[in-house]
Amino acid sequence: MESNKKLDNYIFWGKRYLFAFILYPYQKIRYRKMRFGSFISLKSTIHCPRSLSIGKMVEIWHNSIIWAGSNVVIEDYVQINPFSFISGNVHIGKFCLIGPGVKIIGGTHNFNQLDVPIRYQGSKLQDIIIEDDVWIGAGAIILGGVRIGKGSIVAAGSVVTKDVKEMTIVGGVPAKKIKSRH
Repeated sequence: MESNKKLDNYIFWGKRYLFAFILYPYQKIRYRKMRFGSFISLKSTIHCPRSLSIGKMVEIWHNSIIWAGSNVVIEDYVQINPFSFISGNVHIGKFCLIGPGVKIIGGTHNFNQLDVPIRYQGSKLQDIIIEDDVWIGAGAIILGGVRIGKGSIVAAGSVVTKDVKEMTIVGGVPAKKIKSRH
């Protein structure tokens, strides 16, 4: 039984890397700043691919949307799981795990003028920095102007509105410190 699991695992990863190798020339033309070994599912949607920078061995799984109209940098060995959404000025460090359904939203609407509908007041971008080795659980929402420190964990379903210190586990709406990883 155990050997069947190992064999299935080898077959899965063998197919994944073979598929990435076959698709690489096409994706390298489309995404100029993409390093070798990265994989973007054909079912994902990348808007403005020229402003997207992808490191080596990055995995972007199906039905993910990256709105790279401004500047999105994804460093090496990052995994972005299905149904994720990323927009704005976003920097994702090395070895990060982005769970399914995560929303990383770096923009917000202006709403100060009461005589003008909010829709017509424009918007502003705020940077989001996710440092190395961060795990963001399924369905979490990361809002603009946030820095998530190295080695931190964001619990599933959390809404992060403030900075998260290094090696900290946060959760809730809005996200609060649960404990430290030290």
